[in-house]
Amino acid sequence: MKKAFLFLFLFAAIGLSFNACTKDENDEIVTENFTEDSEDVALAFDFSEDVEEEIDMTMEELGLGISIRSKCPTVTVTPNRNSFPRTIVIDYGTDGCQGRGGRTRTGKILIVQSDSLNVAGATRIVTLENFTIDSAKVEGVRTITYKGKNDKGYPYFTWQLTSGKITYPNGKVVTWSNDYTRTQITGFNTKIHLDDVFVITGSGKGVNRNGNAFTKTITEPLVRNANCRWFERGAVQITVNNKTWTIDYDNGPGLCDPIATVTLPNGEQKTIYARPWWKRG
Repeated sequence: MKKAFLFLFLFAAIGLSFNACTKDENDEIVTENFTEDSEDVALAFDFSEDVEEEIDMTMEELGLGISIRSKCPTVTVTPNRNSFPRTIVIDYGTDGCQGRGGRTRTGKILIVQSDSLNVAGATRIVTLENFTIDSAKVEGVRTITYKGKNDKGYPYFTWQLTSGKITYPNGKVVTWSNDYTRTQITGFNTKIHLDDVFVITGSGKGVNRNGNAFTKTITEPLVRNANCRWFERGAVQITVNNKTWTIDYDNGPGLCDPIATVTLPNGEQKTIYARPWWKRG
């Protein structure tokens, strides 16, 4: 009888140990997926803002009539700089250019603009041709429409992205679409880009690198200062498979870094970086 009891005890102990190991492993996998899914959303924001930054810098150069950057990229304007509608091509070539932030870009950004973006109803449609950032291929069609000024006197724009896609160097893919409002709260009375500050609200959806559909909603407006490559503050809520968590970009006053805090559904917090994960050592 004692032997039988001892056998049952050992069997139960082994079972509990196995279940505990399995649970720990599953928890690790779940946490890793949350981290990867958060990185996908953060990188989609980052690359979208990178394209906007390149366009804004080009528009500043055209407006000032000077070239701030080197010979790469080359910029072509048709029919000319003072008439609309016009087409602007920013060409980084097949070998690419290393630009602001040390990033290497290849391919082209194609812009078709109906009128100056201080005329209500004017649109800017942006497409990408064989465009890469640090070896990741970026796709999508961006439609920016100037809506005029809001009740506070700030100019604001609708900003829609369709067919957004990032193909990572390892072949994994993220797809997404956005429907945002971008409000410019400083810098709209100057031609200098680096004094611009935008506040972004809205939502989007997509499919992450793990093949899971996600939705994202900006719960605290994202603040982007042109002096910094990353969001200064704001929060985004993400939902995947009925699990919801938050990315918080609050870096503190005067700080400019790619660090964001992810709060998982169980309250656990993780640090992620809004920059290419394949380049981190």
